[in-house]
Formats: sequence, C-alpha cells, structure tokens
Amino acid sequence: MKYLPIDTSDVRFLVTSDPEQVLDFETKRPRADRDGQPIHSVDVLVSGEGRKGEVITVKVSGASPSVSEGNRVKVVDLVAMPWSQNGRSGVSFTASRIESIPASSKAAA
Repeated sequence: MKYLPIDTSDVRFLVTSDPEQVLDFETKRPRADRDGQPIHSVDVLVSGEGRKGEVITVKVSGASPSVSEGNRVKVVDLVAMPWSQNGRSGVSFTASRIESIPASSKAAA
C-alpha cells in the first residue's frame, strides 16, 4: 500500500468532533488494527497561513485520544493513503497519535 507522509509543521488542527471508535461497515463491531488495537477516528479542521480550512477524518490505533471538540491538537506522524474501490476513490488519513495542546501553549499544532 502506498502512503504519503505529511509535513504538519506549518498547519493548525482543531478537533471538530469527539473521538469515535471505528466500526466494521458490515458487522457493526469495533474494528482493530493488525496488532488487535482498537481504531478511533477524530474529525479535525486543518488550517494554515493562506490556506482555506478543510475538515479531515484522522484514524489512530490504541486508546481513544484524550481530546474533545474545540481542542487544538498536534497530529503526530500524519499519513495520507489514496484508495480506490468499486469505482470510487479518495484519501484516508492515519496518525500515530493525536495530542491536545494546552490553551496557554503557543506551539504550532
């Protein structure tokens, strides 16, 4: 599978929905990664200087990220994976983790 690492050094991320466990489309059971870790998804608004904001869904494996709607976050090891199936195509996003940025921090997300 081809994937594209994304440089997030000059973008900001804002959580737009609380984390949700990813469910299998057919069985409606929680999905897990190859190591048996649960997969969670988080919708985030991605923005930066001179860029129009866009909401993307980022999936992470392991414990549910400790973030909630409205939190500024850091997305670590963000990767884009183009996909195509049954005449449809798109891009999915995964990360190794999503970390909350304290409100007093001036660090870039």
